[in-house]
Amino acid sequence: MPTDADIQDVVAASRSDVGGTRADNQDLFGDYRHGTGGRLLVLADGMGGRAGGANASRICVDAFAEYFRSSGTPRERLVECFENANRQILEHASTDEKLQGMGTTGVALLFADEG
Repeated sequence: MPTDADIQDVVAASRSDVGGTRADNQDLFGDYRHGTGGRLLVLADGMGGRAGGANASRICVDAFAEYFRSSGTPRERLVECFENANRQILEHASTDEKLQGMGTTGVALLFADEG
């Protein structure tokens, strides 16, 4: 099991491609560190073909950055991140009729003191 110092030293990189179908890229990657040694990697990919997919992926990654420092087990913290991201995306979609149905996929990896 790596130590906190090892986790902080791991280099993470991302690369994204718009692909051959769409004109815009709705992928977003985040790499966040907590002062106590925790680290979160998150990837969101807006649902192509839907209005607001890029907004949804941005909201998702930002919500994870905001909530991954919460208390609880690593599992509880990740669940809270996903639930808050979902709530924020739904709230944002409700502000504009054109954004109804906007969404994103999300994948996260949390390195925490608890393992």
